[in-house]
Amino acid sequence: MSVPSLASFQGIQANAAPQFVGIFLVWALFGVLSTQTYLYFKTFSNDRIFLKTLVYTVYTLQMAQTILLTRAEWKVFVTGFGDLDSLGEVWAAWIALCVIGGIVTFLVQLFYAYRIYVLSQNAFVSGIITLASQLFDLFH
Repeated sequence: MSVPSLASFQGIQANAAPQFVGIFLVWALFGVLSTQTYLYFKTFSNDRIFLKTLVYTVYTLQMAQTILLTRAEWKVFVTGFGDLDSLGEVWAAWIALCVIGGIVTFLVQLFYAYRIYVLSQNAFVSGIITLASQLFDLFH
C-alpha cells in the first residue's frame, strides 16, 4: 500500500472533523440518557409496566444506534485510516440514523400524544397533534 501524498489530504479536516466530533457527542448524550434511565427506574419503580417497557425500549434502541454509529466511525477512522474514500462511506449509519431514529421519534411522539389525551381528555386534540407531528416527520 502506497503512502498518500500530503496534497491528497487537503481539506481532510472539513470531511473528518464533523464525524469525529459527532461520535463524541453521541457518546456524551448516550451517557446522559443512561443516567436518566437509571434515575427513572430508581425513582419511579412503581410506574406501570407500560411506561417501564417504553423507557426500556427507547433506551435499547438508542444503545443499538450508538453501537452502529460507533462501528461505522471505527471503520472510517481506524480500519480505513489513510483511505480518503472511507470518509464518504455510509456503512451502517443509515440504519442507525434513519430507521432507529424514526422508530424512537415515533414512540416518543405517541407517548406525548397519549399524555396530552390523559391531561385534556380530548381525543380530537391528541389525534390532531399526533397527525401533525407524523406529517412533519414525514416531510422533514
